[in-house]
Amino acid sequence: MKNRALLLFLFLFSSFANADSIKIEDLELKRAIGMIYEEFLNRPYMLDPNVLVLDKKVSFYLTDNVDKQEFFNRYFENMNIKISKKNGVDYLKYVEPVIKIKGYSFVYKPKYRGVEYLSNNIKELVTSSSDVNENQKFKGSINSQGDVLVVHADQETINKVKKVLPQLDVKPAQVVVTARILEVKKSDNSQSGLNILANILKSKLSLNFSIGNTSDNLISLKTSDVNALFSIFDTESRFNVISSPVIRVLDAENGSFVVGSDVPVLGAESYDNGIRTRSIDYRSSGVIFNIKPTITDNGIKVNVRSELSNFARTETGVNDTPTLLKRLVDSTVYVNDGALVILGGLSEQKTDKSDQSAFGLPSWIFGKSSKFEKSDILLLMHTRVVNDSKNEVDLDQLMKKFDKNNLF
Repeated sequence: MKNRALLLFLFLFSSFANADSIKIEDLELKRAIGMIYEEFLNRPYMLDPNVLVLDKKVSFYLTDNVDKQEFFNRYFENMNIKISKKNGVDYLKYVEPVIKIKGYSFVYKPKYRGVEYLSNNIKELVTSSSDVNENQKFKGSINSQGDVLVVHADQETINKVKKVLPQLDVKPAQVVVTARILEVKKSDNSQSGLNILANILKSKLSLNFSIGNTSDNLISLKTSDVNALFSIFDTESRFNVISSPVIRVLDAENGSFVVGSDVPVLGAESYDNGIRTRSIDYRSSGVIFNIKPTITDNGIKVNVRSELSNFARTETGVNDTPTLLKRLVDSTVYVNDGALVILGGLSEQKTDKSDQSAFGLPSWIFGKSSKFEKSDILLLMHTRVVNDSKNEVDLDQLMKKFDKNNLF
């Protein structure tokens, strides 16, 4: 069959040679390219190896009133073969066809979870599934504005999203975090605040555990009555309760507790037509408690950030701007459900300089006296998973049992 096609080509080519016409029918692609360039175009060429393995046949009839080069360029382009010229040589390269994928939109209204949570969890699915390969690309997108989720992707990805979203959009569990932020006053450096607290627990509750003097800064206890445990520290004169936040937060969501004020401070300086202006910025200070619990199969991962701060006029202030003094705990811990975690490690030493020297005499006699006050900050945090459905009261059913006239 190949020899027959070749003979037919040679016969037709020689018949139409004077008229610059050519006809090829059912000829193997690489043979047809060789004949076209060697016998008709008379140009040097080079074939991409991917062109040589193409299992395609060529058939066409070309008359003398058609631009030959333009015809072949267009003909090979339709076969996904690109012709480029360099230094008088034609390079024929096979290009993978670009397949256009139709896009679809899917609108989902969440039942329990927020659109931001759902969007973050399906983002990788939408973007990765939409890029099939370099020649089959569809840029998927997610619109999480407002109270609905809009997914724009190919049909296959939309089908996957429809299956995944109901599994993500379930009623989340909640975590109740009961905390105490304590300041422990110390008379010397012999013990940390955490050691002092541990010794109190040992003596009053007969607990048997030990912690390192310097390296360890965490104690974990299991308790169902955290308030009874907190009452032990409330009666200790060395402990000062700074704050007692209680936060109920959804699984994998952020919760905040803030007690303080926004203090105006001088901001950036700018000039407009030679006139100097200063902006006023507001910075928060006080007790700031941020938490994000994530429930797992074996416990609760807790991201906690507790900050105690205040503004004061110090020698380091610039242009009468108060200095922000703060003590910060920023940590991630893994706890069991119902466990009490005690975090330490924040120490501070304050120096109180007095104009009165020894025996109440003026400082110019014996010099100024300095009083050092040392303290540690401890964060006590009790976390437990709660199920609100057990505590729900159906008021509609309750109202039916009573005569409305006798309720009050």
